[in-house]
Amino acid sequence: MSSTNSTAGLDLITGYLECIAESDRDPDVQGYAVRLSTFIANVCLAILVTWSAEDVQESVYVILIQVYTIMLATFISLWRQKLSIADAHFALSLTISPLAIYFIYSTTRWMFNKSSNLYSRLGKSRRMIAFLTILMVVQWIVLDAIIYAAPDHVFKGQRCTSASLAGWLFYRIFKTAVSLDFSFFFIPIFPFMYIVYSIRHIMDIVREHKRHQKKVTKWRFFRFVQVPWAFMRSWTLSNWIVVTYSHRWMIFLLVLIAYLTWAGGVGVWIPDFTAYWNNVLVTLREDDGSTALPPNNAHDDFDPFSFGQLLAATVALQPLFEVCKLTVRRRRDLWRTIVYYPKSLFNGIVFLITGHRNPWKQILKEREERRTPFDNDALPLHYDKEYGSVGPARGLSTFSTCTQPGLIRISNRVKAVSCFSSTAGLSVGLFGGLFKSHGP
Repeated sequence: MSSTNSTAGLDLITGYLECIAESDRDPDVQGYAVRLSTFIANVCLAILVTWSAEDVQESVYVILIQVYTIMLATFISLWRQKLSIADAHFALSLTISPLAIYFIYSTTRWMFNKSSNLYSRLGKSRRMIAFLTILMVVQWIVLDAIIYAAPDHVFKGQRCTSASLAGWLFYRIFKTAVSLDFSFFFIPIFPFMYIVYSIRHIMDIVREHKRHQKKVTKWRFFRFVQVPWAFMRSWTLSNWIVVTYSHRWMIFLLVLIAYLTWAGGVGVWIPDFTAYWNNVLVTLREDDGSTALPPNNAHDDFDPFSFGQLLAATVALQPLFEVCKLTVRRRRDLWRTIVYYPKSLFNGIVFLITGHRNPWKQILKEREERRTPFDNDALPLHYDKEYGSVGPARGLSTFSTCTQPGLIRISNRVKAVSCFSSTAGLSVGLFGGLFKSHGP
């Protein structure tokens, strides 16, 4: 009896994950070429949006259209009951990219009247882009709720029932572990170096904190509430500004972690998704001695170079070509950065050990000369020959981790073509679900 109860309790925990593992996977939606080309296209589009000094509203619109196309195809397929639960989960993961999250971050800052480098370049389209971004978040919540709350009504022919809390937590823990498969090695570096830099920059942080405290508008009432909040907020902001502006590679590390995590979530490192989930299912069933797999999970005809997969792979060619052109255009600046990078690294080590060659002093000098717009949420970089390092620069875009000076011009027409080709490739598999049945 105790063995039966134990098995039933284990099934309650692992049941939802087993349901996902047994579910059908449409190669037009989760094929390896689809996943890899989507990742490459998104990274390239992020580079093009970030490095463009002109109005980027066309690029932002097309990226949002990319998300809306996938979500619209997903909702229509769910309404027609032609999409498997695994494909629905994957469609959600595909749209929650680091670039989409950055749009949400910038929109939040703009809504609270905070400066945003992205929205400062959007012109008259700010309200519309903010509305579309908020609506995108609402769609994520609705789709997630449909997947978890109504599987019996939406996913016909699959054994999934409404996930229990334990089953949902187990599935989320498993997905998080898979997503962090590669980024896990980089995650500890950021907090460790952030603490080390904070200790070394402690006096710079104190002075910056005092500067921010002077800008606080005092409340007439409830000062006992404002004082601790203003102190903590100013200290946190000052710490972040001093550390990340002085050592811009920290921002690059954050972006790298974000994209590696997203790559793990969409399975960029897993060529054959079906074989991978079969192995997961076998592992889950080892305890009860049953390793039999459903017939629909047999996948002996895996072909990563099929016509559909090769067609999906072409989606990334246009944005990848544009990034290559941009690199050639900036080849001298890129080479200068590579040549001076060892000096920058050496100066950073010297600063950590001795406190000399402090990059924050150069930033203060630029502030005095009114060349550093510190009101922006994040600043791009320029190369400083004296310090052999990088610091904030004027006129570039948010999240730039390049160290090349100057501006980059990209044709709006070229950006629109590359983004549209990516949108079409991402949506073809999901719209294909309108005409397919996903039952055992």
